[in-house]
Amino acid sequence: MSDNKRDKILELAIKLRDMVELGTSEEKKVALHKLQRILAKYDIDESELDSKTVKLHPFNIQKNYVWLFNQIVFTVTDGGGLYKDKYSKKRNLYYVKCNYYQQVEISAMFDFYKKIFDEQYEILKVAFVNKHNLFPNNADEDEGYKELPKEEKERVKQAVRMAETLSDASYRQQIEN
Repeated sequence: MSDNKRDKILELAIKLRDMVELGTSEEKKVALHKLQRILAKYDIDESELDSKTVKLHPFNIQKNYVWLFNQIVFTVTDGGGLYKDKYSKKRNLYYVKCNYYQQVEISAMFDFYKKIFDEQYEILKVAFVNKHNLFPNNADEDEGYKELPKEEKERVKQAVRMAETLSDASYRQQIEN
């Protein structure tokens, strides 16, 4: 059987399953009978129906990470929809139209990239402060010096490399003492 024909059969099975759940008592009986015949005839497992069922899945996303979440949704769903629930009391509630496996993938990918972004954002902050020399004028460089651990040294190196790529901008003092 071709993939196209199997997809059409799966769509029919999903519609029948929905009718079993939502229909009137007579519709439920007829839909259940037809669904069981189709599942048996085409050797379809019910878990396969779940993987194909597309519905709105809720995600709770902090406002400053919506841009990242949006990119991940478009990557996983090939341009699928992201919807904001403007009537919800939860301000960070977003919905994505996807199947169950895409929902799991979106969650895992978001957690993965959010962690990496947060780590790199911390490096960017250090690089920015160093690039623009935002330190007190009377700071004593030897005060409190201690050897940094190896991974902290690596973060400082990353910050220095990142600082080199930042644009130069000079602030002119507006008010003189």
